[in-house]
Amino acid sequence: MEIKFESHAEYEILGNRFFELDQYEKALECYEMCIELDPENHANYIGKGGALHKMGKLDQANECYTWAMAAELQFSFEYEQFGDRFFEVAQYGRALQYYEESIKLDPQNSTGFISMGTTLRKLGRTEEAIEIYVKALNSKEASMLDYRQLGKIFSELNLSDLASEAFSKEHCV
Repeated sequence: MEIKFESHAEYEILGNRFFELDQYEKALECYEMCIELDPENHANYIGKGGALHKMGKLDQANECYTWAMAAELQFSFEYEQFGDRFFEVAQYGRALQYYEESIKLDPQNSTGFISMGTTLRKLGRTEEAIEIYVKALNSKEASMLDYRQLGKIFSELNLSDLASEAFSKEHCV
């Protein structure tokens, strides 16, 4: 790779962008640089596994996923980060599992609920997603940005009463 970054996070962002553009070989290069710069960050292996999966290298992809999942996660945000990484590489079932664990550890985790709802929608489970979004709306930890995002989501789903509630809560935080 001709571009040189000092931070694994910069390679991760670029890798995610290449992945979105279906340029999996370039994404793989970026994820490999992430691992080279921070080999103990298990989340980097999820991105690499996703690129390998899309390239049809399923055995190698599964090795990466196995390595990533060997991490001993303790905090809600760690599970949420793993969920985000699996979501980014279109591994929605695995993402959902991590979001569920995140919420078990922090039942008021509004961003976890929003991520879980978005994942359920990707899986075609819209009714369940709406139930999860309502939990986010009622979370004691929801921020102004969470309410704004929920308002937009409820508007997309043509749920005007819930959208109005979310937008009104946005201004009360």
